[in-house]
Amino acid sequence: MKEPKNYLGKAKKWNFFILITSCLSALLGIGSIVKSFTDTLEDYSVYEKYAQKMFDYNTGIAYRGFLIFNFGVLVFLIFRYFKANQLLAAGESAPKYPYYVAIAMMVLNFLFGQFVTPQVELIEGLQLGAITAISGVVSVLITAIPPLFTLINLFKGDTETNN
Repeated sequence: MKEPKNYLGKAKKWNFFILITSCLSALLGIGSIVKSFTDTLEDYSVYEKYAQKMFDYNTGIAYRGFLIFNFGVLVFLIFRYFKANQLLAAGESAPKYPYYVAIAMMVLNFLFGQFVTPQVELIEGLQLGAITAISGVVSVLITAIPPLFTLINLFKGDTETNN
């Protein structure tokens, strides 16, 4: 049997990876929020006949509100990941709920993208919705790996400690 510290060490590595990528996501999130509030219709000229629809979507209250909500949750999670990193470095187990929240936010982002993104034909026969569906599923599966591995190692570390 492995030592609980081995599992907690692995959890710490995954947590640190999540912490770094979350900080990078926060920087990108700030850029997205600023862009949403400073966009002009000319910025969407690449969409040609769908420019007004995309402009309305990206500057609408639902999209802006969701961006701000996501950013708030991300900042909260960054603080929790930082605290978890401190606990794991001290050889203690960390709370698991931030990783559940992160996975839930991934699913929520995917659903928001599916149901709120306007239907725009980018190329003859290729809808924006189809692209977001495929890329959304793939990105949720990939981005869920670090929180899942962190949870697995936290549970294994807790189980080994309690036995």
